[in-house]
Amino acid sequence: LKQAPRAWYAEMDSFLLSVGFTRCHSDLNVYILHSDDAHLLLVLYVDDLIITGSTSSIIASVKTSLQDRFSMTDLGLLHYFLGIEIT
Repeated sequence: LKQAPRAWYAEMDSFLLSVGFTRCHSDLNVYILHSDDAHLLLVLYVDDLIITGSTSSIIASVKTSLQDRFSMTDLGLLHYFLGIEIT
């Protein structure tokens, strides 16, 4: 069980890199996806993801890819994260 978080991170990292994301150099929990007309940021914290992007279509595409690969729940717009209220 002590290795489970590391294995989860390695699996998620491998998947994100395989679909075109790059890791941020200053924070290895931040992933960036650039396409011709859109940009997307994904923050991975333990088993939570924050996804934001310049277009709703790229966000929807990435969420679909993630749901195809992993069992996940979309909680909608961000309201709270790590005890911080987002308005």
